[in-house]
Amino acid sequence: MKKDLYSKITTEVALPAAEIAADTTTEGETIDRVDNTINTTFVLSTGARTDGTYTPLIEDSENGTDWAVVIDDLLLPASGAEAAAALTEANETKRIGYNGDKRYVRCSIVSASTGTGAVVGVLAILGAVHSPVDQD
Repeated sequence: MKKDLYSKITTEVALPAAEIAADTTTEGETIDRVDNTINTTFVLSTGARTDGTYTPLIEDSENGTDWAVVIDDLLLPASGAEAAAALTEANETKRIGYNGDKRYVRCSIVSASTGTGAVVGVLAILGAVHSPVDQD
């Protein structure tokens, strides 16, 4: 029997791909984890890039309005996860996991040393609460 990943995850756009051309914090979309409370992984990517560093900022919330920066112990991998997931090249992907228990989470991008910038986007992959599905 084969186990499939397709039936165990859902995806949401956490930050629509767009050009970031200034040193700023670009706020991500609110991800509601109500039916997906096991784990959330953010996949960050760049397209065209001229300069700058683009570092994820993971925040969580009980109500979707009062946000707090997530402590390293709730990120995967733990210590230094946000710095390790920073994007510094064109056509690059990195990932960072959230292992907390808050209903809402978001991934913003903090850009630095930006002149002309890069195209950056983030996809959220939410792990399903249900058991794995076997396929014949």
